[in-house]
Amino acid sequence: MNNGSTWAFLLAGLGVAGLVPLAVLSVRVVTAARLLGRELERTRSCLAVKRDALGQNEKEIKVPRG
Repeated sequence: MNNGSTWAFLLAGLGVAGLVPLAVLSVRVVTAARLLGRELERTRSCLAVKRDALGQNEKEIKVPRG
């Protein structure tokens, strides 16, 4: 092997090694986003039940401005 191909393999290996942490962090972000989505859906359903119990059938809660 000559010196040029050694550097090419070294740089390719470092490039792949640099992508590994990005992949791991990407998986963590996607997982956290899914969990957040589930939490928001659970909160929306709880609030809908409480809103219906109060007799407010509107989709949005209107805040008086003054």
